[in-house]
Amino acid sequence: MKFLNLLLVLLLPGVIYAADTTNLTRSAGKMVNDSSLELNSALASSPVVESTLVKPRGIENKSEPALNQQYRTANHGSLVEFEIFDAWVELTGDIDHDGFFHRIKTTFDADVNTSVETVYAKLYLSYEGGPWQQYADSDMFEIYYDSIDDTYEVVGELIEGYPPGYYEVLIELHSFYHEGVVASRMISSDADGYAISLEDLSYDEIYIQDTYYYEPDYIVGAGSFSWVGILMLGLLLIIKLKYFPTTKLQKTK
Repeated sequence: MKFLNLLLVLLLPGVIYAADTTNLTRSAGKMVNDSSLELNSALASSPVVESTLVKPRGIENKSEPALNQQYRTANHGSLVEFEIFDAWVELTGDIDHDGFFHRIKTTFDADVNTSVETVYAKLYLSYEGGPWQQYADSDMFEIYYDSIDDTYEVVGELIEGYPPGYYEVLIELHSFYHEGVVASRMISSDADGYAISLEDLSYDEIYIQDTYYYEPDYIVGAGSFSWVGILMLGLLLIIKLKYFPTTKLQKTK
């Protein structure tokens, strides 16, 4: 009984922490061939949002298509088939060089058997086999039959609530004219075939004495060893040499 009570005491803080964990992300997306928008600049200006949509792990929900499968829906008496033909992820942003990244770019090419359809995507992450947590979505965009010119990319930055570990990505494609999920695809490795190793920015920080490095592109804090300190050190050295000269010891014969 004492052992059980001790176990509950040890586990309870972790349970409370898990329940109170807030998942914060920001994201931006565009068509790959759209040269008018720089994706990282769009990401920097995107607001931080709280991820609230969670989906159970697995494909037991029969109202949705199986992962990596196409979907058919009736449209004015004809069947419309959607498919995510190809998809891959790239990882960037590893400040502390521990092999876990806080930024993930997902690129995918969706196809349809009609001339054009208007769609949007929702992107989810699963932490080591856990439930799917939405971390990003796209704007509305159009796909054209089996064209590769409509390939879309979404970059997401994990701010808080994503511990270091190995993740999987789920892409859900939604149609403006059809209800529900029209296609989906799961990705379990990056473009080079490695596991998707991620962590949020709170784990990807470097502290060196009193100097704080947050992002390589931005200086958030500065150290106390400044130019003023260098000048003071030089002044003290001059005073020592001028007023407290070092006397040489004469050699004894």
